[in-house]
Amino acid sequence: MLVNLFIEDFRDSGRRPFDLPGFVLTGVGLASLAFGFETVGRGAVPWAVTVALMAVGLICLTAYVRHARRVEFPVIDLSLLRIPTYAAATAGGFLFRMGLGALPFLLPLMLQIGFGLSALNSGLLTFASAAGALTMKMGVTSIIRAFGFRVVLVGNAVISAGFLFAYAFFNPSTPHVVIFLALLAGGFFRSLQMTSINSLSYADVPGSMLSRATSLTSMCQQLSQTAGVATGALLLYVFMAARGEGELTPLDFSLAFATVGALAMLSVPFFLKMSPDAGPRSAAAPRPANHEARQTMSRRLRLLAWNIRQGGGSRLPAIAEALIRHDADVLVLSEYRGGDSALRLREMLERLGYRYATALRPPPGKNGVLIAARRRFHTHSALSHELPEPYRLVGVEFSRFSLYGVYMPNLREKVPYWEALIARLVERTAEPVLAIGDFNTCRAYVDEPGKIDKTAYFMDRIDAIGFCDLWRRHYPDGREFSWYSTRGNGFRIDHAFLSPGLAVRAGPVRYSHEERLGGLSDHSPLIVELPA
Repeated sequence: MLVNLFIEDFRDSGRRPFDLPGFVLTGVGLASLAFGFETVGRGAVPWAVTVALMAVGLICLTAYVRHARRVEFPVIDLSLLRIPTYAAATAGGFLFRMGLGALPFLLPLMLQIGFGLSALNSGLLTFASAAGALTMKMGVTSIIRAFGFRVVLVGNAVISAGFLFAYAFFNPSTPHVVIFLALLAGGFFRSLQMTSINSLSYADVPGSMLSRATSLTSMCQQLSQTAGVATGALLLYVFMAARGEGELTPLDFSLAFATVGALAMLSVPFFLKMSPDAGPRSAAAPRPANHEARQTMSRRLRLLAWNIRQGGGSRLPAIAEALIRHDADVLVLSEYRGGDSALRLREMLERLGYRYATALRPPPGKNGVLIAARRRFHTHSALSHELPEPYRLVGVEFSRFSLYGVYMPNLREKVPYWEALIARLVERTAEPVLAIGDFNTCRAYVDEPGKIDKTAYFMDRIDAIGFCDLWRRHYPDGREFSWYSTRGNGFRIDHAFLSPGLAVRAGPVRYSHEERLGGLSDHSPLIVELPA
């Protein structure tokens, strides 16, 4: 009854064909892995059967990953893992839950078998974990708002793992009140971690993908908990066998708790990779809904750079909705296509309130860059008319800063454009200037998994003249991709480079991946806040 009253009835409006091969592969794979984990360390079946089950599970799931890359509607949508917050919550949460999943198995066994307590007394002590979890619910929102998801998840993972380590020091002579209080405090921090992970999982997931995200999250949660129980059982078996005895002792449980504590600690690197401002918008201070209120409160200018793919085409209405949602003051749109497509795009932008736009248009069938704004600017036109396609580099002058919109060609064809841009920027290092857009360029092993881009040295050259990669400045260890190839390889090729004086005054910068994942474009918009 309460669910019907307070929870909105979300429905997936689209119908997707059923992926029968994917269903068979994931069903057999997950069932084999789960059953294999359940038999580890229990002696219920021969070791050969356990190994065979695990092998079948891994083979089926590996085959499914290959299958999912080839079909349009896989039963488990692995493209969700391209969302940085979802990937961090899933991978880091899996490892943390593995450590946590061993606790309900190890703790009662230690109290009853290791310490000789009755089932009733054991239950009265372990109840403290649940009580600690309940007390946490009253303060979780305040904690996350005060520190942010990244700080909470990293710090709390260390604290929670520390409590698992502490349980290793329990022995039969430990006062029950000490055990109770340790379990009470540990339950508080473990519940805080799980609540934070669950909230983070859906922070940046588009509404159209929520049902798929729920399926994948539920699958990972169940598998991680099963793996946690199996890990606890296996650890007890290994430590008991290492002593050459057939009965468990308190030492076996101590070593097992120390090991699962280390396992939970392995989640920390995944949370460290997150952006400092990662997390649901609801965790932050409320934002004003309309443009005027936002300008009054923030006194900042919002820029959005986005490759809209082939001029937008039939996606223009959905692109317009995305632009309304982001409420940017200045747009830098690449793959601005000449001909009728350009007319339709400009008309749409004017209806949205972007009354000022650059006049330079690509020829029909060609792509360039368009700068549109809600405030007046002076048009500089092309950065250089000597370039093969001068409509790829367009400059405008606002009252407080200068802006260059960029849409670089592919491969080596971008070299003259880079040379022209750097030659212009080096003359204006002391001024408030930024170049933003699709540069089709990235650093090896940092902004791409490998070393494909042969022109990555331009990233060093623009840095050498003092211009700052703003996103990298904010997130030196972060890793997000703004474009994916058809093979599923990710690249961060959409950038904002700011002059030194402008960079120190710039506000937040982020990628919005919802549009790319929702199919509006193959690029994620880049959003930058500047002083108004």
